Amino acid sequence: MNYSLVPLSSLITVSRQRFIAPFYHAVNGDVYRNIHYKNLFDSRSTREFENDLDFLLKHYSPIDAIDLIDMVKNGKHFDKNTFFLSFDDGLREFYDVAAPILLRKGVPCTCFLNSDFIDNKDLFFRFKANIVFDKTGKKSVFDIRYEDRALIDMMAIENEISFDDFLKTEKPYLTSSQINTLIGQGFKFGSHSSSHRLFYNLDEKYQLEEALQSMAVIQEMFKLDYRLFSFPFTDYGVSADVFDVLSDKLDLTFGTAGIKHDYSSTHLHRLSFERKNASAESILKSEYLYYLLKAPLFKNKIRRR
Repeated sequence: MNYSLVPLSSLITVSRQRFIAPFYHAVNGDVYRNIHYKNLFDSRSTREFENDLDFLLKHYSPIDAIDLIDMVKNGKHFDKNTFFLSFDDGLREFYDVAAPILLRKGVPCTCFLNSDFIDNKDLFFRFKANIVFDKTGKKSVFDIRYEDRALIDMMAIENEISFDDFLKTEKPYLTSSQINTLIGQGFKFGSHSSSHRLFYNLDEKYQLEEALQSMAVIQEMFKLDYRLFSFPFTDYGVSADVFDVLSDKLDLTFGTAGIKHDYSSTHLHRLSFERKNASAESILKSEYLYYLLKAPLFKNKIRRR
């Protein structure tokens, strides 16, 4: 579809959705061996990222996490087009590549960390799978679930791959020092769970532990006076009971369902801007059109059991 024929301003007006929350994982500055994530998501180049930001700044005003908390908690309406930008996984590229661009353009941003991976202490099991695939070409490694992740470690040993060496040499994650520097520059941080597990495979008790314990660790490490959490993978299958607990103990939580409302008023949905060969304009217009198509069927709000 030729999205250029549909003015974005018209889509915003008709849908009455003035708030959007784009998110990324990495902006690759063309200097990294991104073998740990290159088959998992399409990272933006620096030029693509800057183009995205320029488009967003033309049509929306950026909002900082603290101001967003205030608006949501106090039931304030967005009287202007607003975007909240965030990054997941706490990757090193955020410090080296994305942050300097964001500072130059004056765009606030929140980065969500997995507490187990800060300071390169461990590696996400899907990143491990990607590294193994890069060397062996065995696609079956992507079928291995978190609970069976030891199989990935075995495949690595068999193929003379050292994840410890990878962590030491590549340093894929942010360090505590880098995070503190970023905090000093005005960036905000939140939790993305402890180990990036798929929540609908966990009992409610462990869903809450993954969210709240990781948040407590990050809050203590970096002396944060706010509490933000983004679900790893998806929030699909998470019950109303869990959201009731989280909304009481956290300021805001985030999912990845695009432009959509949710059972919990403090749970906001974000929109991935990592789509290959797709501009920010085409991504946004397709999401707004999808929102409008679902409206007559009352499917723009997620209902929890």
